[in-house]
Order: sequence, then structure tokens, then C-alpha cells
Amino acid sequence: MDVSRMIGLALVGVLSASALASDSDALRAKIAELEAGQQQTNLLLDSLQSDLDRVRAESSDDWLSHERAEKIKGLVQDVLADADTRASLQGSGATSGYDKGFFIASQDGNFKLTMNMNMQFRFLWDHRDNPPAASPSNPGMPASNPTATDVFGFTNQRTALIFKGHVFDPSLTYFAQFMWGANYASTLLDAWIGKTLDGGWSVKAGKFRMPFSRDMLVGYTHQLAVDRPLMGYYFCIGRSQGLQAKYQGDNCRFTAATFEAFEPIGGLPALGQWNSTYDSIAFAARCDWLVSGSWSDVQSYTAFSPSETAVLLGGAVAYATANQSLYGAPGPQQHDFRSTADATINFDGGSLAASVVMAHLSENPRNRPRERDTVWGLNVQGAIFLSDDVQAYSRYQWADSQFSGDDDLSLVQLGINYYIHGQNVKWTTDVGYSFNQISATYFTMAQAPVNPALLPGNTAGINNGGSNFTGWTEDGGDGQWLIRSQLQLSF
Repeated sequence: MDVSRMIGLALVGVLSASALASDSDALRAKIAELEAGQQQTNLLLDSLQSDLDRVRAESSDDWLSHERAEKIKGLVQDVLADADTRASLQGSGATSGYDKGFFIASQDGNFKLTMNMNMQFRFLWDHRDNPPAASPSNPGMPASNPTATDVFGFTNQRTALIFKGHVFDPSLTYFAQFMWGANYASTLLDAWIGKTLDGGWSVKAGKFRMPFSRDMLVGYTHQLAVDRPLMGYYFCIGRSQGLQAKYQGDNCRFTAATFEAFEPIGGLPALGQWNSTYDSIAFAARCDWLVSGSWSDVQSYTAFSPSETAVLLGGAVAYATANQSLYGAPGPQQHDFRSTADATINFDGGSLAASVVMAHLSENPRNRPRERDTVWGLNVQGAIFLSDDVQAYSRYQWADSQFSGDDDLSLVQLGINYYIHGQNVKWTTDVGYSFNQISATYFTMAQAPVNPALLPGNTAGINNGGSNFTGWTEDGGDGQWLIRSQLQLSF
């Protein structure tokens, strides 16, 4: 081998050794770096393990498993769903909330209390061309300005609190209504206990409106006009205390009651006492036939659109007798017989209704010349929706008096209903005109002065509330105008 080749091989060996030494140093540096990172990772894991052990020790409970976590998640979802149900204030399945009234109920459903409130606030303006002279014989006149041509002002007509529901089981029901307003002074208007029986039957006992005139049986919050017709108050038998049985099937409803006496609104306080100075008894029975539609369709005179046609025919009779005169003790026995028939047709966006009433009175306690023992009354009304929430209506009412010298009652009214939230919030305004003189007779239910022995100092007669409720007043001739506007809140 020559010398030059040997020198080349030696140089290659030296360079290779130098490269290997350099790679080994870099590898050792990399390994050292990884070992340092592993130590930091171990320290972090040790710290986390320490924190975990501390949390476990403080909770003194088993750590959450996956299965337990799923169970708790489901429980949270159930609680949120229940909160949503309560927040919606809908009574489905809840023990408190709002469902056609604020209610509280037991979880088993055996006890329930529902609370409602009704308010009616009015403005009235009454104009009479011929106001009569102020006199105690004018019970229909306002308390102030009895001879004024124009009478106007605001009035809180009705404010009512209602408590109803059932106790011990859903079939044992109760109802109580307290009323304040222009014609009331903290009055217990209704108070009865009821029992729902099998086969569509039910019974109740207490104080309630008697089953007679449909004009009066339709609730004051569901009337077509600002108030019931004056003719309705004239012939009504009012509320009393007694017993009632009722049957309601798919198409027939029959109601019968026995009670103390016909009690005009604002009438004899002695009717509330079982040991009053006179003895009386009364009966009333009413039958309704639902020709078409459902019972809920005919609970008022308003048919919102869309709705099915509903036709209701009804009739009733009532009789009262007293062992002595109600108006002049001692006196002859009084007999009072009344009957009525009515028809209601509610169709898509409109309604028609008519009723006729008859009363036969055996006594003439006023000792006024009278032309007849039997008097009649008629009410006809209709309505049509002009838009989804605006309704126009009209009403005509007529009645006659048993006394000579009294003109027939003849009134016409035109009005508008604005349904802000259905029957719950509505604004009603109407204008009325009287074609004849309105005598005091139409504001006194029995057309008679009160017996001074029963109500000392009162010789005006039994005021049936027709003036205070309707706004019409006694006058000395025809041409009376009446404007009424009412805001109603019911919940």
C-alpha cells in the first residue's frame, strides 16, 4: 500500500470519530431535557392527586359515578320542568296557580279554593225633559238632584269577591260572593253548599238566585248591554234562601227550588230571618231545552267568531204566598204567580234573544185604582260583531202596569262592546231613549208601599234596584235620554 492511501484512510477515521462524538453529546442533552420535563409532569400529577384527596376527604362522601351523575342530571331537569309549569300559572296538575281564577288545591285533589274578582266602573248621564217633583213616593229617583233635568256622574257599580271550590271530595262544592257598589253595602250576595250526584243531578242549599228569568240568570259580567233590562228587574224574583235540585243532561236542564219568598233586590230585610213577622213560602221551576250547540255556547248573549250555532229555549213558573199581607199587617193573604218563556240563538259572530214575562198579583196594597191584576213584559235584543273585538247591539223592552195612570214602559237602546280580553276586560257604551213616561211603578217590584211595621219610616215602596242598576229614573213625561259607559274587569 502506498503512503498517500494510508494517509487518506487515517483522515477519514479521524473525521468519523469526531462526528460520532458530536451526535452523542446532542443525544445526551435531549435525554436530559426529557427527564426534566417528566419530573415536572410528575410534580403536577402529585399536586392534582393531593387536591383530589383533600376534596374527597372534605366531602366525606363517595365520589360521583357516571350513573349517579346521570340521575342527578335527570332530577335537575324534572325540577326545571316543574318550575316552568308553575311559572306559566296554568292549573294543569299544579296545586296553585290560575285557571279561570286563582286557586289553591291539595295534591290529592280533594280540596280546592278558587278566588275571582269582578269590577264594573261606570259613567252615566241622564236627561229628562219633565223631571217630577221630589217626593217620598218617587223611589226611582237619585238621592241627589231629584228634580234636575240632567244628572250625571261616575260610580263604582259593582266590586265582587268570589270564593268557590270543593271540600273533602270534588262532589261537595261551595260558593260565596261578597258585593260592594252603588246598590250594595258589603253584601253577602250568595252563599250556598252543593252536592253533585250521579246521573246529572245536583242539589244545593243556602242563598242564591232563584231559577226563573233568563235575563237575570245570565251573569252580570256576561250581559250584552251595560246592565240587565229594567223590565228584568221589574219582574225578577231575586235571591232568597232555600233548597234547589237540578238535572242537566246533554240537551235538557231542569231546576226546581223552594225558598222563603220573592225577594226584590234592596227588598225586605225580614226575608233573611226565619222568624219574621209574616209566614211565606215560594216555589220556582225552570226548564231549558238545548236545541243545538253546547251548554257553554249559551251561557251568555255573545257568540264570538268562529263558533257553532246554538239554540236554547226556556220557560219557568214561580209562585209565592204569605199568610198575611206583606204590606199592611194584618191583611189578606197574598198570592203572586209569575211565568216566563225565552229563546236564545247564538250564531257565528251574532246573537238574537227574546223573553216574555207575566205576573199575576192578587193584592192591591197601594189602594190605587188599577186596571188589571195581570201585567206583562217583553225584552228583545240582538248583536253582531263588526270586527274581531267590536260588537254592536240593540235592545227594546216593554212592560205594563196594573195601575191606571201609568204609561207602558217603552225603552230602546243602541250600544257598542269592545272586547279587550274577551268577557274578562271589556268596555261597553250605549245610548237609550224612553218613548213614554217612566213611573215609579217600574222601580218597585210589588208596586206597593212597605209595611211601616216591618220597615219603620219607609213609605216609598220596595225599591228593586232598577234605577241604581240601569240608570233609568222616574220622570213626568216622555223623552228621557240615558248614556252609559262601563269598563269591566273580571278575573
